[in-house]
Amino acid sequence: MDATEFILTMTLVLGGMGMAFYGIASIRAYYMRKATPPAVDPQILAELDALRAEMAELHERMEFTERLVAQPREPGRLPGS
Repeated sequence: MDATEFILTMTLVLGGMGMAFYGIASIRAYYMRKATPPAVDPQILAELDALRAEMAELHERMEFTERLVAQPREPGRLPGS
């Protein structure tokens, strides 16, 4: 295969791939525009807010525990000393 055939072959292959990707992207964009956003259920939002509050409380407890564990201990106060 000489250089001219190689260039022609690569042009056709890359051009075909480009057209295929363009077609797929166009179809995907069409369906994305067509899709409607889902309805938001107020009960789900309330549960999500409750979970966020619980996670915030757990985060505070974890930070407190980390600070408590990180404090230096006196050798005489440790059990088994």
